[in-house]
Amino acid sequence: MQWVVTAGAIAYLASTLPGVRSGEGYSTLLDAWLGNGVLFGAMAICLSRGLLIRSERAAWLALGTGIGLWTGGRVYYLAAQAQGDVPIPSPADIGWLAFYPAVYLAAVLLVRSRIPRFHASMWLDGLVAGFAVAALTAAIVFDPIVSATGGDGAEVAVTLAYPLADLLLLGVTAGVAAASGWHPGRAWGLIAAGLVIFTVGDAVYLYGTAKGWYEPGTPISASWPIGATLLAFAAWQRPRTVNVQWTGVHAVIVPAVCTAIALAVLVYDHFTGVTTVGFGFAVAALAVAVGRTLLTFREVRQLAETRAEARTDELTGLANRRYLVRRLEEEIGRRGDSDEVALLLLDLNHFKELNDTLGHPAGDELLRRLGPRLQKVLGPDDLIARLGGDEFGVLLRRGGVDEAVRAARKVRASLERPVEIHGISLQIDAGVGIAVCPQHAGDAATLLQRADIAMYQAKDRRTLVEVYDAGRDRHDRDRLALAGQIRAAIAGGELVVRYQPKLDLDSRRITSVEALVRWEHPVYGMLAPGVFLPIAEQTNMMGPLTEAVVQQALADCRAWHDAGLDVEVAVNLSTANLLDTALPRRVAAHLATHGLAPNRLRFEVTENQVLADPDRAIGVLDELRELGVGLSVDDFGTGQASLAYLTRLPVDELKIDRVFVQDVAHNETNAAIVRSTSDLARSLKLDVVGEGVEGEDCLDRLRGLGCTRAQGFHIGRPVPAHALTGILASRTMTQGVAG
Repeated sequence: MQWVVTAGAIAYLASTLPGVRSGEGYSTLLDAWLGNGVLFGAMAICLSRGLLIRSERAAWLALGTGIGLWTGGRVYYLAAQAQGDVPIPSPADIGWLAFYPAVYLAAVLLVRSRIPRFHASMWLDGLVAGFAVAALTAAIVFDPIVSATGGDGAEVAVTLAYPLADLLLLGVTAGVAAASGWHPGRAWGLIAAGLVIFTVGDAVYLYGTAKGWYEPGTPISASWPIGATLLAFAAWQRPRTVNVQWTGVHAVIVPAVCTAIALAVLVYDHFTGVTTVGFGFAVAALAVAVGRTLLTFREVRQLAETRAEARTDELTGLANRRYLVRRLEEEIGRRGDSDEVALLLLDLNHFKELNDTLGHPAGDELLRRLGPRLQKVLGPDDLIARLGGDEFGVLLRRGGVDEAVRAARKVRASLERPVEIHGISLQIDAGVGIAVCPQHAGDAATLLQRADIAMYQAKDRRTLVEVYDAGRDRHDRDRLALAGQIRAAIAGGELVVRYQPKLDLDSRRITSVEALVRWEHPVYGMLAPGVFLPIAEQTNMMGPLTEAVVQQALADCRAWHDAGLDVEVAVNLSTANLLDTALPRRVAAHLATHGLAPNRLRFEVTENQVLADPDRAIGVLDELRELGVGLSVDDFGTGQASLAYLTRLPVDELKIDRVFVQDVAHNETNAAIVRSTSDLARSLKLDVVGEGVEGEDCLDRLRGLGCTRAQGFHIGRPVPAHALTGILASRTMTQGVAG
């Protein structure tokens, strides 16, 4: 349909070029049939987008309706013009003016859908840009039309309504572009281009009509079909959620440029004069720009405070883990070939007993006193950080193993001096682990891990200070071997997928399965996910691993579909996957490759994974949800997310963790937790899955507590795809156990 409408728009534009019509002017075939046909086609494209796809349905139906109303006005106008002059106002004006509210509504709905997380800066920048563009356009377009307009009051009012409505449209378009960081996406670009062309067409038409030189069948007549075509193309662009990082140049460029535009309009008004409309828009832009500038100063101050908080441990005032890791990465990145960077990790001994005996306030006071004591024995350039609990880290910017050992002994000697807390003299002891770059690791994460291993060796061996030794860390060597093999394992097909069924508690039918990955290692045999998934996380291989699991799961789902088995397959995502903004695009491509509807695929995430970077993770989940993929919160109830995060997550299912489900038939506390979670999910229109079902009594209790699905060994163990086919074919559980 888009190709047909494009061909029609190009043909109509070509027909309006000088010399093509040989002075014919208005043509029933070209203007009435071809021109209106293009407009009706554009309307159909928008309406079909709204009718066929649920996401953003109301917005595109509104836009299609607006194009239809405008086209209806044009049909009447051309028919009436063939009979003589058309008065102003006329029924054609009703259709033309009704176009604008429909477009406003569509724009508002699209903004709410595609820019879900607005803050004050974005709103104000959008207003500044909108008012400034409206003021500039008023000075260029509105004034000439006002000066040329004549006739009675109704004619003047209707004539001026068009440029005023166009000004508001351009202001809305500029405001959306500004609010999205001037990267609104292809759809918004097409909408803006279409509205600009509409505005140009209106301005030339109104001015030419007022001056008496406008003739139909000229290139300006093609502006409306071309503008409508661009609006229609926007409907079928892939939806894109805009996540704006409103920092740096974005914080000042928009108000600065738009303020300059508004000032230019006011200067022009002083020397030449503009209409009240243009003057009002310019003043409004300046007023909002002043407010935006004040907000910018406040945000800069808050940003400085936030950065200080982000790098500082609240209790001790020392650096925190995040800042230590960042500094460690910087030092490793800038070191020369002969330079070394040492990391010390120390953990206090018997700190828990101190807390239990004297209380947490005494423990907090002890932790606060350690920072100044350690700083006295370390260099001014050395960084001390509290990593959490009673664990501290020390970054030595210069020095190898020997210097690090000497520093560790100084640290231990300083800790041995008694500390008086609440009138009690306490003796402090700690184990210290040392790792040095590049001898022990070449990156910050591995260096931190190996210093941690050395620290626990120091505590276990009671040597108090230990340097990392890979020869004594057999577990670490095995992990290193697996880390080097996992990439080849993914490429060589050593990863296999097992499927565990989920039971619909109402129909007692298997409606969904969860894909669980295993590593069929040629030496170690079948490895469980807990062995190799952490390694994949550390080696940045979770992306390729998840990709392999998704493709295998979709291939098996396609095979079940071809066998007449309609089943949903669920795949677990990791934190790395949730931070991968390209994931939704690849998922869409895989679904298309296998010819599967998006609702055949589901992704499961945990609360803690989202907390790693909430805005970015939720943005990825929003795009997956827009795609039509199902989303579940896995292990619900054991994470650290608040209910506020739950309301932000675009999920449609909760999976209650097995710790609350396994003994739900006999534990009333857990039963109450499951019941309240089910009630909460129902109020949020979410399905509920109980994990860890190991008996028929548990299954019956879950059904009574409001769960919609269940999963566990009683229903079925993870099995290969071919072994699950028979279970899916039966679809029912008559004996209580499937598989």
